[in-house]
Amino acid sequence: MPGLTRKSGTQPAALQGVEETLVGMLPQSRPLEAGVADNPESMGAGGLRQTADMQHSRRGDAPKGVPQLARKGKKKRPPQKTWGSFNQRRTRFPPQSECWGLKRGKAMNEKKLYESLVQGNPGWCELSGQAIWRISGRDRIKYLNGQLPADIASLPPGCALQTAALNRKGRMDCELWIAHHPEFLFVDCPKEIEEATEKRLTSFLVADKVTIEKLGGQFYLYHYFSPDPPKGFSFCFQNKRFGIPGWDVWSERRLEDFGCPEVPPGVQESLRLENMIPRWGKELTSNTLALEAFLSKDSISFTKGCYVGQEIISRIHHIGEINQLLTLLIALDESIPQLGQLYYQSRPAGRLTSSGYSYGYNKAVALGYIRKEYRKEQGIVQIAGQSLKILKAPPPIG
Repeated sequence: MPGLTRKSGTQPAALQGVEETLVGMLPQSRPLEAGVADNPESMGAGGLRQTADMQHSRRGDAPKGVPQLARKGKKKRPPQKTWGSFNQRRTRFPPQSECWGLKRGKAMNEKKLYESLVQGNPGWCELSGQAIWRISGRDRIKYLNGQLPADIASLPPGCALQTAALNRKGRMDCELWIAHHPEFLFVDCPKEIEEATEKRLTSFLVADKVTIEKLGGQFYLYHYFSPDPPKGFSFCFQNKRFGIPGWDVWSERRLEDFGCPEVPPGVQESLRLENMIPRWGKELTSNTLALEAFLSKDSISFTKGCYVGQEIISRIHHIGEINQLLTLLIALDESIPQLGQLYYQSRPAGRLTSSGYSYGYNKAVALGYIRKEYRKEQGIVQIAGQSLKILKAPPPIG
């Protein structure tokens, strides 16, 4: 401090009052040790003495009456939460919806949720990545039947299906999900092909009594996992969008909760892969033939009237054959397979289009197209040095 000088063996005058205050805080039975003031090792950064009692207080074993000094970097543990009023002293598990959001043990929670859904317990997710339309007018079913390979006239009200709009060569223009209401049809597709889909849906409108209305911001689309429909909704359509019983819910207001766990993307993808549900940008592209990807008779009808691309589809179905088909594979090691060219004994055998972890098989699985000569269940193919076994190789539809 300016204006102060320190002589040998004496304290500065400004520090003597501070020392007396500290000494007054100590119990009378513990006098100051002799020579502490003269010992430079006992001086703190500010020139104050670190007495024995102060050193004890930093270790947490200070004598009675000496205040404890907080240790730097050590925070006080917050009190544990309790849920419910049954026993406030006993820590209980938080609500189920909070459990699924925990970062710790995320994989375990997703596994339990997966098992719950497969057993028929409810869950939900928002399909915010879908563009949505409503098609109305007296000719709506006739018009769509002339555009799509699926038989819309045979789709019961309250149900939905997956199909695609084709070009004249039988290849895909866009992926579509159609939901049948007695007064209109709901249609959704991935947002990345929204403009192309709308152009395709309206390109053949001439004299048909059909109105195609975009519903972005007017309706919100959700999927409810359960054999039973959710209560309190006017527009629910039975749909195995992820391969297990569920319902598409079209709501005029945004929903935050269905009273059951929200299903994360990892569980959604596990269900989709295991049940071989193709998706646009992965299994479905503009180069994909409908008969290669769709393994459900609901997606393609061979008995209804004409539609765009029917000639090619009928020719392949009746007198031709399909060179490759959608196939489910499982990894023989613990890593997630990368996408790309598949090989069978160094010969090209197909291509891998999707991969991810399966909670049903507890291993990595993948979807891809494999040529007919190599497409045998339990067969082994390779990609980038990794081996995969063919798990499901269902025959073509029809």
